Amino acid sequence: MTPASAEPREVLFALLKELQERGISEVAVTGGLALGAWVAPRFTKDFDLCAVVPESAVDPLLAQYDGIRVGPERIPSTIRFEFAGWPVDVFVAKTAYDRECLRRAVAVELFGAKVKVVTPEDLLIHKLIKLRDDKTKLLQDAADVQAILQTCAVSSTYLEAWLPPDEARFLSEAMSLDAASLVARLQTLGA
Repeated sequence: MTPASAEPREVLFALLKELQERGISEVAVTGGLALGAWVAPRFTKDFDLCAVVPESAVDPLLAQYDGIRVGPERIPSTIRFEFAGWPVDVFVAKTAYDRECLRRAVAVELFGAKVKVVTPEDLLIHKLIKLRDDKTKLLQDAADVQAILQTCAVSSTYLEAWLPPDEARFLSEAMSLDAASLVARLQTLGA
């Protein structure tokens, strides 16, 4: 087991190895680490992953790491646990969009090794999905959305295919918004 004081690199690779050993091999990094891969590294205190999780892996993973499931299904929408002192959210691939996101994930250099990371478009989609129900880190999410749009070339066609029209429209307008307007618009999405 990786010690709680371990560096993010050590924890991430130990986590990915642990998931692989449990039959969870189709995994991609999202969240703050993905943002760092595409835009610029920023401090993050957790790991966000997308993965295909076999039903047989759910309960043993939850039991081993005293985790919780989000959603009532036998295969939950999200599996939350702590690994070596780091909070982990595994967003379970269950929909056609989830499978497409994982299919499109790109191997990039992260902490000195190749790791699959969601594309900038999928990172934007993940941010908006999160913001539908959780606006606790609204300012950080607004800054992340703006940074992705300013730094990365994104496919509006792909975004329009997977987002509700109001969210796709918001992203097409977001580049022209000042910070206060961007935050105000994000507050109303999903409401």
